Amino acid sequence: MFNNTSNFSQFFFISSILIDTSVVDVNVVKTVNLYSQYTAQFNVTNTAMRSSGAPAQIPVLPTATDLYYYVTYSDSTSITITGIDANGIMSYKVIGNTNSLSFVNIVFVIK
Repeated sequence: MFNNTSNFSQFFFISSILIDTSVVDVNVVKTVNLYSQYTAQFNVTNTAMRSSGAPAQIPVLPTATDLYYYVTYSDSTSITITGIDANGIMSYKVIGNTNSLSFVNIVFVIK
């Protein structure tokens, strides 16, 4: 049984994000703002459903630098992640075109 809950709530996933892999060009570095993806998914007041008594809005951390960013999955045949800066800007190169889109799983850790 897991007894140490002190760090358990310090991390969370956002829903998988899609990366456009329709144009292969290993010489071009593209970027995606992971913090913006997070705020777009969580900072909403029009959720499809919520439990009784739940607030209308999911709270979000106020700045990008409040988080550490981790890629826990990416399709290495489609993209190469080249870095993530402290503001959550992930850079990548499209190295293969399998389905024109590729999923990336992201974990955020609260500083």
